[in-house]
Amino acid sequence: YRTSLFNKELKVLIGGIDVFNEIHVFLADTSSKAAMETWIENLKVLQALNADIIVPSHGSIEKSLNNQALTATMDYLRTAVQASEESGTSKDFVAKLEAAYPGYANKGVLELSAKVVTKEMPWG
Repeated sequence: YRTSLFNKELKVLIGGIDVFNEIHVFLADTSSKAAMETWIENLKVLQALNADIIVPSHGSIEKSLNNQALTATMDYLRTAVQASEESGTSKDFVAKLEAAYPGYANKGVLELSAKVVTKEMPWG
């Protein structure tokens, strides 16, 4: 159910729901460590396509539109996994992600995701 489109000739990847570019990532649907690690593996497959241009499904035109978008999302997910293991509350989780990614947009998404990741709020 995680679909992206790749044009091999033009080396353009139109990212599906997994592809962000340097903004806070929506984690509520994939809040477990295993789900985030699977997401990272999926992004590695997309990164191996070596696209010259990446159109994220969630992001900003002012941010990376190349493989850096995938790298940044994978790094974010790794940080989120670590923060989930170290955070007792959603506030702790938010503080860790904000410290790691100052200036990232989508703070409301981060706050909602934090509540789901830390199990303060049920989801799905």
